[in-house]
Amino acid sequence: MGKQKNLVIVRSVLEEGLSVTAAATKYGASHQWIYALSVEYGSKEV
Repeated sequence: MGKQKNLVIVRSVLEEGLSVTAAATKYGASHQWIYALSVEYGSKEV
């Protein structure tokens, strides 16, 4: 996945409150990938 799509996914979870399950369905990503993105970007300014 591209960096921009990753940012959209992580923002939807961390800032907008979308659940990981809903984000996985909406963006076609795995739960594991979204959790990894959340850890990676969660401590950074996105």
